[in-house]
This record gives sequence, structure tokens and C-alpha cells, in this order.
Amino acid sequence: MRLGAIAACLNARFKTREFKHAVDNSACKLLIYSARLSDVVAASEVAAQTRLLDADAIRAEWTNVSASAAEHYRAGPAVSADTPARIIYTSGTTALPKACLHTHGALPHQAWSVAERLALTPTDRFWTPLPLFHTGGWTPFLAAQAAGASLHHPGYFDAGASRRQIVDERCTILFLGFETLWMQVLEHPDYRATDFARARPVLNVGVPERLTAMQALLPQVPQVSNTGCTEVGGFLCIGEAADPLASRCTTAGQLLAGMEAKIVQRDTQAAVGDGTPGELVVRGPACLCEYYRDPDATNAAIDADGWFPTGDLLVRNDHGEFMFLRRIKDLLKVGGENVAAAEIDGHLLTHPAVRLVAVVAAPDTYGSAGSFRRTVARRAYNGCGTHRVLHRRHRQLQSAALRALRRRVAKVRHEDSERGIAGADDRRVGGGTVARAKGRPRSIPIFVATQHGCAL
Repeated sequence: MRLGAIAACLNARFKTREFKHAVDNSACKLLIYSARLSDVVAASEVAAQTRLLDADAIRAEWTNVSASAAEHYRAGPAVSADTPARIIYTSGTTALPKACLHTHGALPHQAWSVAERLALTPTDRFWTPLPLFHTGGWTPFLAAQAAGASLHHPGYFDAGASRRQIVDERCTILFLGFETLWMQVLEHPDYRATDFARARPVLNVGVPERLTAMQALLPQVPQVSNTGCTEVGGFLCIGEAADPLASRCTTAGQLLAGMEAKIVQRDTQAAVGDGTPGELVVRGPACLCEYYRDPDATNAAIDADGWFPTGDLLVRNDHGEFMFLRRIKDLLKVGGENVAAAEIDGHLLTHPAVRLVAVVAAPDTYGSAGSFRRTVARRAYNGCGTHRVLHRRHRQLQSAALRALRRRVAKVRHEDSERGIAGADDRRVGGGTVARAKGRPRSIPIFVATQHGCAL
């Protein structure tokens, strides 16, 4: 980045399709990867278009940066606040991940504003398990640098190992980001409420009931919530440790310095008053400057005045605190990742035995993107030789979602009838019927439970 190059951060959870798209989209010139991604790199067949470097093989060389290399950096091209610096990929609602491009001015603004809100000092030890291919990992890294603090990272999240690291390294700022991670720590057999005596805030996201429960499990350390997204550079709002408990458990706090936000009616974009729910729209120096190499998506997302619609439904109270209500856009949270329902639909429909897919919400305790993807693949594969594949948790589906599914199934049956496909026999699905026609590939209903959603 000091040379003026753009750092494109590729998600370690990407499979071949997403990985190849990101390399193509970023026009990658140098790809540094670890052994864990060797299979994906090979399957993506990107070696012909970019230079590959195995991070494990050259790691030792990185610890011996010569004086000549440092001089080379100083002699490199100057960068300005408007110079592109970093790409982070985020899930879209209908297509492949989009490349959020941030500038050299956006990164330090996010760093300083977060450091200011958290009152970071050089003695702080900022701990997070979130990956550096997300803003959730980048922002703690940058904020710690801005304040002269240290960043502590487990590499890979494990509840027991994370608890030991926080204790042994005397971490003071704990940013889990998601209740699914923090609850694993708080419910670990080795956990004691006295473990985190040096911590002063815990940053978390969750529904008010869960935030209240997590605060009760660690009463001596204030827990604050936050909101944001990749496009706004990471954090948009963060609560303060001195805020009342009710505020910390129900709101994401106030805006960070220099950022602007308003709540608007989605259809008219007219601003609404405090206490009225609406879509959150944002602008400010930490926001993305564009979706890289995608002018159509950029123009569709950012208006002429620089406002970016987040696709989230929020409300602001009379103290200037923002409360997250729900997502407007059709995205699921799976292990901290945004997963588009349309992407799940599209992927499952590539299987020759699948004709109809619906994605609906259902609760799950923890879940992870890894187990989610394996479950999808296993269920779809097993469907090749079966009439029906259903996950045992289909009973938890909301009745409204089931009715919508039955309407879609009825439409398929009607289409089959018009095409002259006769002799269908029925199978019961969650209280409704799904037609299985004879003499053609099976229309298999597939139900897959994820962290906060299911594919049926």
C-alpha cells in the first residue's frame, strides 16, 4: 500500500467460484496465499494470470527486511488521501461478492474515530478473533496502530484457546463482534467471571435480550454494541462504556466523529424524525469510494450527494443513538458472514435434481459458514437418489414461510399440469404437500439449517 498498490483481501472461506471472481475482478498482479488455500488456488486456475507466492514459504524472509528495502519504500510514489488503498469483498443480494474500495484517507479516519470512541491508549491490548479479510479485523488493527496500542489475535477462533489468550496476554479491549462467538467463550467449561479482570469494554452485536444475558454473565465489564458495514469502512456507531445499561443493551450508540447518517423512507428517501423506523443511509470520509471496476453498481448504490443506503432498518432516539431493527435487504448472517439468499437459491438450483428452492428464516444456536456449506453440499448430493430430503428442524419454520412455500409448490404443480406431466404423487412437507411427478427428474425439496436461515 505504501507503494501505491491496492491490497485486495480475499475471503478465506471463498470457494472456487468466488475466489476466481475476486482475482478476476481485482485484476490481481500478485497473489499471496497460505497452504490452507492451496486447493482453492489450484482449482481456480489463476496461475496463468497472476504471480503466486506461498506465504508459508517466504515468511522467514519477511522478518529480515533490509535497509535497502526500507529505502525503496521511501522512494516509492507518494499517495494522497484519495489514492485507492484497500478492497474488501462483501456479499451482494443477487450476485457474486462486490469489491468495496476504500482510500488512504478512509482508513486512518476509521482508525482515529474508533480509537477516540474507545479511548484507546498505548497501554491497551486490543483483542479480536475477526479475520483481516473483513473490516472487523482491519479496524482493530488500524485503531490499535493509531493509538500506539497492541493488537492481539488468535489466528483461528477457538473458545477455549481464546479465553486463555485474553487472560494470559492481559487484553483490555475485547471485540468479538457476534454473539455466536462470545457465547461460546462465556459458556465454555473453563470460563470464570473473574477471567477478564483487565478488560474495560466488550464490543458485541446481538438482539437486546441476548446482549442483556451476556452482560449478566460478565457484570463487571461494560458491554457496548455497535453497527456498521463494509461499505462504511467498518464501524459507524459504537456505544460508550459510561452509557446506561439499557442504552448499551438496546442501541448501537452514537455516530463516530465525522460520519453522517439519517433515517429515511425507503420509497421516497425523505428523512423521518426520531422514533420513526426507516432505512439507514450514510455518508462520510470512511465510506467506500466505489465498487471496484463496477460503475453500474456504484452509481446504483451511491447517489449524487454521496449518500449510501445500507439496506438496514433502524430507528434513532432523541439521544442520537441508533437502534438496529432488522435487515431490509435479503441477506442472512451465517457465522458472521453476509450470505445472500439468492446466492443459496442459485447454487442449489445448479443441481440437476433440484427444481424449487426457497430460503426462509429459522433460529439456530451457533452454526458456522463451514458447517453450513458442508451441509448444503451433503444434502444436495444425497438428494440424487431420494424423493425427499428434509432437515429435522423443519418444524421450526414459521407458518407464514411455509404457506409461501406451498404457494410456490402449487405454482410448480400447475406448470407441470399445463406441460402435460401427469401421474404425480404427493409427499407431505411441514403440513403441506409437494408434488413428485413420475417420468421426469425429481423436484426435491431441500431443507438446510444455517445459523439464522434455512434453505428448503
